[in-house]
Amino acid sequence: MLFVLITVFWTLFEHESTDYRKFYYWFSAIIRFYVALTLIDYGLMKMFNLQFSTPFYLTKMMQNLGDYYPMELAWTFLGLSDGYNLFIGLAEICGVFLFFRRTLTLGVLILLVVVSNVVAINFFYYVPVKVLSSHLLLMLLFLITPNLKDLWCFFVKNKAVKLRQVYKPKLNKNIIKSLILIKLLLIINELGYGTYETIKRKEEWVGSKNYSNLRGLYEVESFIISKKDSSKLVNIPNWKYLMIDTKTRATIKTTDFKDTRYDIEVDSIKKTIILKQQFDTLKYFNLKYQKIDGLLFLFKGKTYLNDSVYIKTSRIKYYKEKFELTNKGFDWVNKGPSNRY
Repeated sequence: MLFVLITVFWTLFEHESTDYRKFYYWFSAIIRFYVALTLIDYGLMKMFNLQFSTPFYLTKMMQNLGDYYPMELAWTFLGLSDGYNLFIGLAEICGVFLFFRRTLTLGVLILLVVVSNVVAINFFYYVPVKVLSSHLLLMLLFLITPNLKDLWCFFVKNKAVKLRQVYKPKLNKNIIKSLILIKLLLIINELGYGTYETIKRKEEWVGSKNYSNLRGLYEVESFIISKKDSSKLVNIPNWKYLMIDTKTRATIKTTDFKDTRYDIEVDSIKKTIILKQQFDTLKYFNLKYQKIDGLLFLFKGKTYLNDSVYIKTSRIKYYKEKFELTNKGFDWVNKGPSNRY
């Protein structure tokens, strides 16, 4: 609607004008700044591995591959490597080049590669931000349009060319100084305060204060239910694994390999843990836990059916060592491919 109004206004009051360089300058400046600020935000989130789903959550590690949604699989794959996230984050932070006319073409060429890849992932892995990423790609193509012919001659015809700079209208010196100051403040705020906010969000979302002292993978050795009313036809499936990721979230994998997510409340003084099913809070376990030794934990209490339950588990605290996906370090040279097929 905004652009329709601008078009109507321009048609009514500027229809006799034949020089649109001033309009193009301000219009392209708005696009440059919007794309730059947006991509720097995304770049900072990637640098600190905050955008994608890290596979180090137990729920992810123990989830069957066939149960992943396409986006969930893509996010887990992309979130696995801190190094890759740092690389792609720095590439998106090259959006800072769009703030300056001299580095505009360099920034657009880098970002076209990055954003084209983002658009492809969004479309082919069912990621819901297709419109935003497509608009960013179209804006970058718009910004590179004045130099398309020169770039074709340089890259394809191997000819020496001189790239065109965006026309800059003559402005009052005080206005120029004010615009430079605004630009510098935007960059400092986006890179400085933006970095601070990203680090703060990471600590709030995945920092150590979010983890329970019960965090770990519990392999169930014995699961016994004593029914109070044998006439009830409802049966609770036997547990295979209990996965506690944070202070408030846990997942139970049953022997029929179904995953159910729970909200949990842990009282480390009373040694109690309450697990309430996320999408059906009437289904819950009210348990007391007891640490027998470094690895063995017992859970005893009541189910939502008022049946008594006894669960003997073996805790794997340093669970990352259990999985091939997370116990590999960085190698400059691999002896051979790691795939098994």
